[in-house]
Amino acid sequence: MMALTLNRLQSRVLAVLLLVLTVLLVYLGFVRPYTATLSGLQDDIDRLNDRLVRYRSVATAQQDVDRRLLLLQKDPQLAASFLSQKTAALASAELQQLVKRMVRESGGQLVSTQTLASEPGGDFAAVTVKVVMRGSSENLHDLLRKLELGRPLLIVDGLSIRNMRRYARANQPVAERLTVNFDLTGYLWPRADAPAS
Repeated sequence: MMALTLNRLQSRVLAVLLLVLTVLLVYLGFVRPYTATLSGLQDDIDRLNDRLVRYRSVATAQQDVDRRLLLLQKDPQLAASFLSQKTAALASAELQQLVKRMVRESGGQLVSTQTLASEPGGDFAAVTVKVVMRGSSENLHDLLRKLELGRPLLIVDGLSIRNMRRYARANQPVAERLTVNFDLTGYLWPRADAPAS
């Protein structure tokens, strides 16, 4: 084996090179992966902080909405826009009585009312009653006007009008007779103690 002899300058250069190589290996082996991990963790922390800020703003907005809802629930004019009962079954009975009275007041004849299954959704529970009535176009006009202007707010949907022809004897006017079908929907006021959806 041959021994390598180095002069003083060469040994110093070699020592500096070995020191640089050692520092480079330590940097690449330990420091760089550690800083990369820290950088990734910092990115995760920043992302989670952003999410936390968004969640806090949503929570604050929800508190504002809840506060405004409580104020609205205390408004008697707004409360009159909803059915006064607390359950769908009682509200359905209230709606049937209301439509019975309105049809009678408009001069029509109520043939039937039928409660339809309500579909839960949103904060306001809908109560729907299928209505069949008979009367003239004036009776229908008067009823629709009462439904439009009255309280609680009610929605007429699926309106179907059929003319039931009556043949009169000679020189007698023909009485107009309509059969009217429609769905009438009212809404329950959301209770303050109801769970949020």
